Amino acid sequence: MRSMRYELSLVAVLLSFGCAEGDGKTSLALAPPPFGEDDTGLVIPDAGTSTVLETTRGPIFAAYLNYGEFPGLVGVPNLDDDDEDGTPDWGQAGDASGDDDFSLGSLVTNGHDVTLRLAGEGLRIYRGGDLVLGDGAGDTLVVSGESQALDLRFEYSDFLVQGTLSIEDATEGESFDVALTGSPMFFNHHLQASIEAMALKVGGLGYNNDAFVEGYEAALGDDFFTLNASRYSGDVWVQDEFEFGYASAPDAHLSIVFDTHRNGQGRPGDGLDNFPEDAYEGPGWLLINWGTVTASSLDYGGNLEISPPVTVDGVFYPYGRVYYGGNQIYQPHPETQTAIEGFQVQKPFMPDSTWLCVGHIDEFTSTVPDPSAPKGFRFVISDTRAGWDVLNAMAPDTSLPRYAPGGFSGHGIDDVAEILADGALHALNEEVQDIIDEQEALFRRKLGLTDEDIIYMPSLFEEIDGCWGGKAALIPGMANLIVADVDGQATAFLADPFLRENTSDQSDDPMIAEVRERMPASLDLVFLDDWEVYHMGLGEVHCGSNVLRRAANAWWEDAGHLIAQEGR
Repeated sequence: MRSMRYELSLVAVLLSFGCAEGDGKTSLALAPPPFGEDDTGLVIPDAGTSTVLETTRGPIFAAYLNYGEFPGLVGVPNLDDDDEDGTPDWGQAGDASGDDDFSLGSLVTNGHDVTLRLAGEGLRIYRGGDLVLGDGAGDTLVVSGESQALDLRFEYSDFLVQGTLSIEDATEGESFDVALTGSPMFFNHHLQASIEAMALKVGGLGYNNDAFVEGYEAALGDDFFTLNASRYSGDVWVQDEFEFGYASAPDAHLSIVFDTHRNGQGRPGDGLDNFPEDAYEGPGWLLINWGTVTASSLDYGGNLEISPPVTVDGVFYPYGRVYYGGNQIYQPHPETQTAIEGFQVQKPFMPDSTWLCVGHIDEFTSTVPDPSAPKGFRFVISDTRAGWDVLNAMAPDTSLPRYAPGGFSGHGIDDVAEILADGALHALNEEVQDIIDEQEALFRRKLGLTDEDIIYMPSLFEEIDGCWGGKAALIPGMANLIVADVDGQATAFLADPFLRENTSDQSDDPMIAEVRERMPASLDLVFLDDWEVYHMGLGEVHCGSNVLRRAANAWWEDAGHLIAQEGR
């Protein structure tokens, strides 16, 4: 089994302060804070003899509530299975061996009479190995004469569960509240560093993706791996089967796979359906989906994308916004949309992708990092006008060996002149461009984009037989790309357009030269041969690849404004 665990440096710091009790539970005994300024610039006063709740971020007491204010003491939902007994850890009420999904606190009472009251559902607080508040333990705990700090562990049942811990010091005559909030789920975007990339390797006489895989291997080395074709029935659409996400807190991290209802385009267990379980299921991982449905193509992972951070109408989205394709009638399953909307921090919106045969938003949009850009990224969108410009500048008699075969191998187009002379193709792409222009206007509104934020990717589309007028890329869709790091350098992997006579010489391709001019100078480009398996299968590089990314954030510091405060 492939398994990736995320260990936060803060956890190591916490453990250096604490010790392991005989029951194996983590004990927290934080040293008194160095009084001065906190990480927001506020002065931390001397707590004196007041009761103090020490947390990883800093102290909370009656005269200093900065770290207790919403979202306050945050945690991850304890929904993984750290002891791998088949039961989610929340269902074991603190008894799961190796469970590390708790938020930590140390209550210093100075021997005073102190009452703790917990308000809110789906929360538990433990003292050592004992459940003392919440879910069967009551909502009130009284402590008196405690000369040692009380080491507390906080457990959260679900995403964005909320509550309040009220602490009343009768001896001192003081009281204060600490907000408790479970992490939302986050999906990854292209500005996050990559950990590993993957694709399924398929081979056979006249049908293989050897060049595609070799291109990845040459660039990424050990940071790329292949899935076994026989194990997964030759199902190459790795992006469509699942999406990576995560939940985070100062003391814990939960890696997440949104395992779509695609099920390998067939029954459960078909194709790639079992890959997320085989590769990632285990301690520290949660595999999740919503509802029990028969998936349409709009429910696949290729139809769910995430922008980098944006500010829209004065609202900052530090982890970007989710977008998925659909229209008023035909759209992703309502339970999936409701769940994503419920996470709040990556507020979703729905452009129209239903004009495409496959119907995925990744077929004509993407994003790439660009440190020189106003927003730190550029939004990539297909543009047929730019496609025609490249073709019009080429010699009409340029032969196109990759396009020439018919059937499942090519488009039956011998040379550039044949494309330029096709009046129906011109009319079709004018229609497509009108649709794309409408969607660009929507993206501008929903992501706060301006002219300088956008890269227009040269493209042409064709109508697909048997697809009720649906369109697909005629020139391999270069907007359908992934971004991964090669030795720390952001690199875009995109389809080789093969708009040239010598198919083995990319330096002679005017389309590649044009794309290099349009993309950020800081971004390396790798053009992969995805023609036979992916392009002719109505997908491209993004559809056939997936990327696990590093999830470094502190949403409790910069995303609280996006989260509704229930009952407050």
